[in-house]
Amino acid sequence: IESICFNENNFQRSLLSSIREIETFPKMTNWINLDGIHKIEHIHDIGKIFGIDNFILEDIVNVKQRAKIEDRGEYVYIVLKMIRYIDDEKRIDTEQLSIIVSNNYLLTLQENKGDVFDPIRERIENSIGKIRSKSHDFLAYTILDIIVDNYLVAIESVEDEIDKMEGKIINSANKKDLEKILQMKQEFSILKRSMIPTREIMNKLVHSKEFGVFKDDMKVYLTDVYDHTLIVYELVENMSNRVTSLIELYHSTINSVINDTMKVLTIITTVFIPLSFLTGVYGMNFRYMPYLDSPQGYYWLIFIMFLIVIGMIYFFKRKKWL
Repeated sequence: IESICFNENNFQRSLLSSIREIETFPKMTNWINLDGIHKIEHIHDIGKIFGIDNFILEDIVNVKQRAKIEDRGEYVYIVLKMIRYIDDEKRIDTEQLSIIVSNNYLLTLQENKGDVFDPIRERIENSIGKIRSKSHDFLAYTILDIIVDNYLVAIESVEDEIDKMEGKIINSANKKDLEKILQMKQEFSILKRSMIPTREIMNKLVHSKEFGVFKDDMKVYLTDVYDHTLIVYELVENMSNRVTSLIELYHSTINSVINDTMKVLTIITTVFIPLSFLTGVYGMNFRYMPYLDSPQGYYWLIFIMFLIVIGMIYFFKRKKWL
């Protein structure tokens, strides 16, 4: 449990072991971040301390919840997917994030340790920008903004992987490449499913007047985040199409390799047909056959077979089959 309380002149950050240690200060912005929403006792304690509705508490622990926003009068509840690109593992990590914002506090509740909020913590601690002079609604905007920005980071990282994969497949495709491509396809499917409701959330925040926690001067900031969601969605669509093209390129490359292999095998088989015929004829058990008893018969047969091979190879090259 992390508690960050601040205003223009003061900053306090604490790591807490119990929900009961939480303190909020009236003239400060109070941000409480909780890792591990599966600890039901913590969720119940938060509900009691901050007066959170039981239905909202149930939504918080339900990690399969679709992204949405609800106005509960004294607070606004937002649930959406937080995306992180794990660079070491070359994959996208997704987890549910619940945000509860009121005029007196802001809660962020996530599934696991690790998040994308370090730049926000740095801005608060070092008083960078306007954040220390603003209230909970501006902090909520900042959190939404960095979540959407990390969608862009994830897309750009996967795009780099796509560029590398295209060159690799053209040179040599294998089964591991297909597994990686299918992983990318699944990741973009997750991004798309996450981005659509996130876009709807931002659309409501910008165009609806029901969310009183967000003051009117926040519209310009929220509009900027909404514009970013439109850009992200368009990029996800484009990248999904590129991954589909990558799958087609993989199959095309594999088919080309198979065709080349079959062509070589067919040519080898074709070359050996007349050779097999000659050896078959002279392998028959007739007592009298031309040149069978000739001392030079074996050498003549080898010479003729050699000429046949050379002639057929020349013919194939003329036809550009080789």
